[in-house]
Amino acid sequence: MNLPLWIALAAIVVLQIASAALVVILIRRQWKLVKLIYQRTEAPVIPGERGKAESLAALQSLLENRPYVPALDATSPQFLLAVADFIRRTAPLRVVECGAGASTVLLAMIMRDHAKSGRLFSLEDHRGRAKAVQSELESRGLSAVATVIPVKVAEAKVPGASGQTFWYDLGDLPDEVGALPIDLLIVHGPNARPDIFKRYPAGPELFPRLSPNAHIFVENEDTLEEASLSRQWRKIYPDLGVREILPEISAVELFFLDHKIEAFMPQGGAARVS
Repeated sequence: MNLPLWIALAAIVVLQIASAALVVILIRRQWKLVKLIYQRTEAPVIPGERGKAESLAALQSLLENRPYVPALDATSPQFLLAVADFIRRTAPLRVVECGAGASTVLLAMIMRDHAKSGRLFSLEDHRGRAKAVQSELESRGLSAVATVIPVKVAEAKVPGASGQTFWYDLGDLPDEVGALPIDLLIVHGPNARPDIFKRYPAGPELFPRLSPNAHIFVENEDTLEEASLSRQWRKIYPDLGVREILPEISAVELFFLDHKIEAFMPQGGAARVS
């Protein structure tokens, strides 16, 4: 058999292998999308003012043998219902919340009932609020489930940011927070600064700490900020999928379609600090 024929046969084999690999990749991607569509249709979305009362009732139903839902402050019941339902369905082990408040207490109650091995860590830059929320957790017997971590907000240099940017100073995080990947990230803080893109740093600062199947829930005070956030984050993470929870509360759920976040993590599965 002459050399050109060998080369032709080798080329055919290589093309067949490449085609098979492409089929596998496409099947994996489509299966991921099917699962996401199923999860999205399962997740509750209750619009309008009437939806607030319905969402509170739905949250109450998720609390097993608990007397009442904590009085919520700035966080909308619809947003918390979407987060709580995700916790119920997936039982995340590591949850990080940006911005502590009544939401921290409620989500800790949900985790106690539906993610018994999970831990919630809430970052809060207002010292008084951090202390008050931690006291509330302790009074409800939730300190083993959730912890409020007081952090400072300082100027930060993050990729893709224009102008002066401020974010949580994550340099002194406890090892139990920084050493393991995050399965669920909730971003509705910090609230202390008036910056238009005050939540943008959550992407470059915390996304590299996420586990491959992690989801991110973001609630904003401004619809334009939310839309810009999603666009800016997708410039860094082009495989980032976006699901709008409710336009009137400017809240979205984000996820990685093809686990591309693995490219931003070192070997061994431990999250890298950006």
